[in-house]
Amino acid sequence: MEKLSIIIVSVLAIIILAIIAFFFYRKKYRHIMHSEKYENGTVKRTYTTLNGVMDGTESLFYPNGTIQSEICWHMGTRLGPYTDYYENGKVKEKGENSPEGKVGEKSIYYPNGNINKTQKVKNGLPNGAFTVFFPNGKIYINGNYTEGELSGDYVVYAL
Repeated sequence: MEKLSIIIVSVLAIIILAIIAFFFYRKKYRHIMHSEKYENGTVKRTYTTLNGVMDGTESLFYPNGTIQSEICWHMGTRLGPYTDYYENGKVKEKGENSPEGKVGEKSIYYPNGNINKTQKVKNGLPNGAFTVFFPNGKIYINGNYTEGELSGDYVVYAL
């Protein structure tokens, strides 16, 4: 009989520990949406955390409510596409973040929405071909960067 009591108590203890672990795990690994506001009541920032770490899309807003920036996060690291906006709502800059920093191609725009500059980026530094445009969209400069330094010839065009 004593042996049976020990087994029953042991089984109950295991069940109780499993229930506690289940609820702890559920609470700990849940995405939580956060929101911050300006004094005037408009949303300033929204973001998501997982276990207290940034994970998901972070959105920043101007005081007038228009979007300022969208950044993707994964487990506390900026990872994936990002977009910055002018206060008029037009795209200011688009690019890609990786664990090493900004990579790939980055595009910068004039406030009117026309392209200003495209450039290759590696580890957050210009690296590769770049093109700068006049506000009317015509090419102004073509050139090349190597690890953040201008390299080779670059061509400047007249308007």
